[in-house]
Amino acid sequence: MATKSIRVQTRYFPPSDSAIPALALQVTHLVDSYMLWIGTTEMEAENVDKAPLAGALGRDWACAMPAIHPGAQPSGTSLFCAPNSDVALAMAQRLGDSLLVH
Repeated sequence: MATKSIRVQTRYFPPSDSAIPALALQVTHLVDSYMLWIGTTEMEAENVDKAPLAGALGRDWACAMPAIHPGAQPSGTSLFCAPNSDVALAMAQRLGDSLLVH
């Protein structure tokens, strides 16, 4: 039987406008799920692997799961967030809806 391994991939998304920062996405492929870290970065594309280490990992945390029924809103909850921010929850719900694991 083949052993499933955990692997990590990091991608760089350049800004579409010079007034906004680039985004870094780190996907940790677990056995039957994913863990995502998404944040803004001032690092260049070739150093994007270091972006999660320099990011504010504890600023906004949310968790969401795909909806049970097609067309329904995914369930989610804010785990830790800044007082005036609900960005993480909305992003988690959109990702939960689009990243179905089969």
